[in-house]
Amino acid sequence: MFALVSFVKQDRKVKLDSKFKVDKPVYDVEVDFYYDFEKDNSKKVRFETKNKVTQTSFDSKNKVEVFSEKYELNLEGRGNPKPVDGTFTTKFSLLLPTGRQFGGDFKRESSTKDEKKFGKMVTSLYDKQPGGKQRSVQWTGELKNGDFKAKLFDAVHNVKYSDLDGKTVVFDVTMKHVPAGNYKSAAGSVKVSGSLLPQVAEVSVVVDEYCEHHAKYHVDGKYGSDFTAALVGGYHTGGHGKPASHELKVDLTAPSYKLGVASNGKYLQPEADDGVYEFDYAGSVDYNGKSASVSTQAKGNCNRGNGKLNLNLPNVDPIAAEGSYTYDAKDDGQFHTNSALKVSYGAGKNFEYTGSAKVPSADDIQVHATLKSEFENVRSVDVSFKHAKSSDSAYNTKMLVTADGKKFSVENAIVMSETNPSVDFTLVYPEKTVKVSGSYKSLGHSAFKADAKVQNLANFDMEANVEANFDSYQTFYVKLYGDAPMLNTNKFSVEVNAKPGSNGKGVNFRASEGGKDILSGFADYSVKEQGKAMVIEGQGNVKLYDKQQTATFKLIREKLSESGFSATLTASVGKISLHHESRVQPNDFRIKTNVCDEKKKCTKLELSSKLERASGSFKHEALVSLEVQQMGYEHEFGLSAKTSANGLNFDHTTDMQLKQKNQPKYQYLFYVHPTSAGASLVLPTRTIAVEGVLNLPKEKFGLFDGSVSFYLDKKNEPDNKATFAVRGET
Repeated sequence: MFALVSFVKQDRKVKLDSKFKVDKPVYDVEVDFYYDFEKDNSKKVRFETKNKVTQTSFDSKNKVEVFSEKYELNLEGRGNPKPVDGTFTTKFSLLLPTGRQFGGDFKRESSTKDEKKFGKMVTSLYDKQPGGKQRSVQWTGELKNGDFKAKLFDAVHNVKYSDLDGKTVVFDVTMKHVPAGNYKSAAGSVKVSGSLLPQVAEVSVVVDEYCEHHAKYHVDGKYGSDFTAALVGGYHTGGHGKPASHELKVDLTAPSYKLGVASNGKYLQPEADDGVYEFDYAGSVDYNGKSASVSTQAKGNCNRGNGKLNLNLPNVDPIAAEGSYTYDAKDDGQFHTNSALKVSYGAGKNFEYTGSAKVPSADDIQVHATLKSEFENVRSVDVSFKHAKSSDSAYNTKMLVTADGKKFSVENAIVMSETNPSVDFTLVYPEKTVKVSGSYKSLGHSAFKADAKVQNLANFDMEANVEANFDSYQTFYVKLYGDAPMLNTNKFSVEVNAKPGSNGKGVNFRASEGGKDILSGFADYSVKEQGKAMVIEGQGNVKLYDKQQTATFKLIREKLSESGFSATLTASVGKISLHHESRVQPNDFRIKTNVCDEKKKCTKLELSSKLERASGSFKHEALVSLEVQQMGYEHEFGLSAKTSANGLNFDHTTDMQLKQKNQPKYQYLFYVHPTSAGASLVLPTRTIAVEGVLNLPKEKFGLFDGSVSFYLDKKNEPDNKATFAVRGET
């Protein structure tokens, strides 16, 4: 069959000549295309293909000639190309006009035995140059025991590449996933070798056996003789009374170093709520002959536990530690805990800590701790603390710290009574004891007594009290007493009391200092009512230091409630004046007294107490204050105490300050909260403190941590502390 086409304008003819032979299984075609027919028949394209195709084979030979360039492609195959049992082969070759030749072949053999697949495969490709040099790639593979539903197989692969100079790179790959007794096993490896590489590189990963709960494995690798690596390990997830565990060993070798790592551990989680957790671990690292290791064992739960730790480091003496704790708590908030820690280090050096806390209730707290170490100034420390509610309205707190034979202590007593509130504060530190107290006592409906004492506070001593009765103008009296050697006040007392006179109403005055009378006299007075208040005014003559002086006074008493009153007393003797205020109500009283000389220089004394109560809570504030700076002395004393409680929260602060040449204040602070507690003592040169924290999970599982920290000088060295801590998670 042919076709001829003439292009008149171009004066060209194009001819297509073809021959076909189609006779199953033969399919042959020859086609000639003349680009410039008759004028130049050499300009033609020729395509020739001869094919023989059967159900199990095919053979195709193809030639293409473009003008003078010839291309040849041959294909051949035998067998079924589908993934079924049997043998399938195929090959091809491509010849270019330059003489360069590409080719390759593929052969696959597969079979099934006992529902398992077996097979082999070989594939090769080559690129042959006109001069005879050739580069090639060959890939061979083999499959054994293939069970694809169960994902089981055993396969080996080899890939080899050769360049034009005959140098090679070879990849050997193995992969398998096979049964191993009652378990399964998996492995894989890669090896790279050949003359194109400086050295052979190998890596293999083998899981010797594994299941859902455990595995054993090892990994090996090397690069020539320069680098080797080996890893061996295994793990078990545990459960049903068995511990979770792991083991691991790693060895690395290189020209400049050698490294070895080992790790082994076990963790047992109890099945019962009150069961015991167990943890055991050991690990080591060896680098070029220098080794470090750590091992630890621990057992415990929320109620009790113990543990050990051993640490070895290069060029350092071994370190060993062991500790224990107990914690017994009840639903009503009671608990009892003990803890201990011992650390050995250096050449026979030790650090030891013991501690205990007992809390029968929120109103009874007892803490004791000891610390022994090799550190300078902290070789032996003993801390004891006790806070107790001695009655319905009284609290007593005591903290004692003994550091290297030196004792520091503070004792604080608070009485929060409607009729007899008081504050007592005693501070003891080396070669010094300081005592401060203040109290108020009800002597009747409109009578009271209050006093304040200071002993050895920066060489300052003071005693002062006031007693008064304002029940009746016929029986009222006021007594004042003060003794402060540094203020040139030597047992100074003043008494004012009602005494019938010529008109039936009179007041007797008397004052003494150092046991000697310095003032005496008498004054008449009158009584009148002003609204709810009773006013008593009087005037008379008194003798002051053998000199006659005029004395006046005015007393105003007012009833505030069924059981409360206020009283104001203003008096003068010559140019010396006295002003006194009293305000007394249930749970609340305040007393202020001012004494001023002829130059208006005054001494001021103030005492107060206020108690607020509510369901399950209270708040109490007490104050003792003395000011004498206006008399030329650089003294101002103040004592304040604040106490509050609300549920499981308890806070108390006592501040004591003597303003003499800017001397710092003393402070004692104590608090108890649901997750923390602490006490601190602030001295002029240091701050001693103990602080504790305890956090427990609200449910069965979660984070828990507890710690106790001791500070011997938190003010100047806040980072220098001793801490015992336990932290974990369930």
